[in-house]
Amino acid sequence: LSAKNQYSYQAKPLATVNPQQERQGLLLNYTAFAQQTDDHFSFNGWNELRYFGLFNGVLSISGNYQYQDNQFTDRQILDTYWEKDFPEQMLRLRLGDAQSDALTWTRSTRISGLSLAKNFALQPYTVTTPLMSFKGQVALPSQIDLIINGIKQSSQNVVPGQFDIQTTPSITGAGNAQMVITDINGQQQVQNFSLYRANHLLARGLNDWSFNLGYPKLNYGISSFDYADDLALSGSYRYGLSNTLTVETHTELTEKLQQVGLGGVYQLGRQAGQFNVSYAHSYTPENTGQLLGFGYSWNSALFSLNYNGLRQYGQFSDIASLNDASYATQSNQFYMGLNTKFGQLGG
Repeated sequence: LSAKNQYSYQAKPLATVNPQQERQGLLLNYTAFAQQTDDHFSFNGWNELRYFGLFNGVLSISGNYQYQDNQFTDRQILDTYWEKDFPEQMLRLRLGDAQSDALTWTRSTRISGLSLAKNFALQPYTVTTPLMSFKGQVALPSQIDLIINGIKQSSQNVVPGQFDIQTTPSITGAGNAQMVITDINGQQQVQNFSLYRANHLLARGLNDWSFNLGYPKLNYGISSFDYADDLALSGSYRYGLSNTLTVETHTELTEKLQQVGLGGVYQLGRQAGQFNVSYAHSYTPENTGQLLGFGYSWNSALFSLNYNGLRQYGQFSDIASLNDASYATQSNQFYMGLNTKFGQLGG
């Protein structure tokens, strides 16, 4: 019985693009609203014109407009970009207007130029969170039925010895699992487990990242082509150091700003919830500052508790604050929810 047998989750093959299915085409998305009163007529709209098939990518132009008193009173181009996806590598490339990805302790910024990022959505069957592991030992060939929160997840035939069954997470927050072990003689035993699935964790060895280089876009929705003068770089990187710890780093650079930060997300025990902490430092010719972030969350089918806080020390700066979007001195976000048979209460 000293043999150790592992029964891993079988990942589905990566999706690939069939070149014969690639076609050129034009698409128009729009939203329109009109209002007529006795002496006034107004018309508001938004539209996106998308041309797909240009160099195997997508060209998109979006804008909004307002018409009243027999004239256009407001109209702007919002975003213009060309984008190409690489499903096999799970990468997204965009040239033009883009928005940087944000961590829980950073702010997203509109930067026009080059954007390159990991995009797990291109392979929707990819499991990015840590797999759940269920271990035990049997003396006879057996069948193991895995039940999580009362719902059967899988059946697995195992050989004598120690076993480790890995499966995809099917819950968020706290839950309970049962392993029903039936041997070849028909004898049955049940083992109970407490488990917890934390949000924002990456599986061990998995990474997620994004990179933006260009000029910050200003006055979005007010003017069409308004950009800052200084070239800006924004980048984030996340790595699953273990199945319970994911580390994060972020940097922002311009001619007038140097900013770098480090954070982490950690799962506390088997059912104690998730804790996150971060620290960032910024430097400009006028000021220096630090930003400390911390948070905790615990969720179950009945109760939810989430808190995230940010504290600024000195004069912390990022790309957005250099362009008149000031940073709050402190921020507190707290949520508590209760699920009942009559609905959900929360606030």
